[in-house]
Amino acid sequence: MKTLVGKNNYLFLINDSSDELNIHLNNIDLVSINSINIYREYINKLLLIVIPGKPVVFPQYLPIENHTIYRPGFLKYKQYLNNSVLDTFQVINNIDSFYKTDTHPNFLGIYEIYKLFISTINNKFNLNIIMIPINIEYKNCILSELNMGIGDLTWPLNKGDTILENIIDTYYYTCSIDMMYNKYIFTNMSFLRIMNNNLCDITDNFKDMILDWNIVTKNILYYNNTLSINKFKSVIFCDSFIIHFIGLFLHTLSETYIIKDVFNPDIINKINPDYIFEFRAERFLR
Repeated sequence: MKTLVGKNNYLFLINDSSDELNIHLNNIDLVSINSINIYREYINKLLLIVIPGKPVVFPQYLPIENHTIYRPGFLKYKQYLNNSVLDTFQVINNIDSFYKTDTHPNFLGIYEIYKLFISTINNKFNLNIIMIPINIEYKNCILSELNMGIGDLTWPLNKGDTILENIIDTYYYTCSIDMMYNKYIFTNMSFLRIMNNNLCDITDNFKDMILDWNIVTKNILYYNNTLSINKFKSVIFCDSFIIHFIGLFLHTLSETYIIKDVFNPDIINKINPDYIFEFRAERFLR
């Protein structure tokens, strides 16, 4: 069982392999200095974007009284990498930024993270990237019934025998831009390309297939935004926290490689990007 029932119908992740609650409640530091040192060679073109989880953003809904939330992993990365680490807590802690019934941020939260990210890299790297204005809509529903891989804390695999009294959630979405994930269908003329780890274009192998979790996790996505005024090459390492919203980033940046993986110097050296961005859920910092 991985679902913990909190207050006001908020669900949290417990007994997971990342040990999230234990880290934040008991100040357990699992971060290795060797892991941080891997970033140092690339620090002049690096931004690590840390996305805190629900226990950090919404501790008031935990079913635990008189607790203190600690962030040992984030603080260690911030200590050693300084302004190459961006804390997104500042823009998502006072809004409805997470699904109640899922471990991930919703679109309302991701869009605030996106705006902070763009303004930060504009200042840090002297860029002039224009943010995409978005009209955000919402509806109240059961997320798992949308067949989009969300509402994960209500899935039988995670909740076990736990009885959930109310699983209605707020689903935020937009029609302003194509988010691509679980929607985009590959053709011979696809502007979104699939690369293998040797950076060979293998898109033709996926003709008529939808961009899904299997494709994202096993391959590299490549997109050259010809409409971008700023011309640069970037690599985005990410986890599942932004996968649903990759269209927002691809349509904003220039030439972009998206890799569902942790920071990897080998692939960085093959691509030789101008900038390296890693979006990392705080619970996965090691």
